[in-house]
Amino acid sequence: MPLRSALTAALCLVVGCGGDAGFDTDVDTDLTLQAPQLFDAHCASCHGDDGRGSDSGPDLEDRVPGLAPLDIARIITEGDGRMRPVRDVTDDEAAAISFYVVDTWGSPEE
Repeated sequence: MPLRSALTAALCLVVGCGGDAGFDTDVDTDLTLQAPQLFDAHCASCHGDDGRGSDSGPDLEDRVPGLAPLDIARIITEGDGRMRPVRDVTDDEAAAISFYVVDTWGSPEE
């Protein structure tokens, strides 16, 4: 399944389910197309363009496997450890970024 389709389907399933995730259930799924640019704008300065990390942020290949998109979205919006919350993203943008991050760095290369 192409990245766009996978991200759109996953975003609709998890965020669109309602639940108590804290994210708006009326998500603009076009954000999934913007996820790489959102990552570049909000995450790459610490995690690097390629996600391999820097002095400011860890390598995502080491941190993301085993985490669900909701885990990543919460880290983005609430912070975790040394990472402060990203204040200039909406919940929908955090959700889109989280699916992109899990899709890109969630499984170690075989």
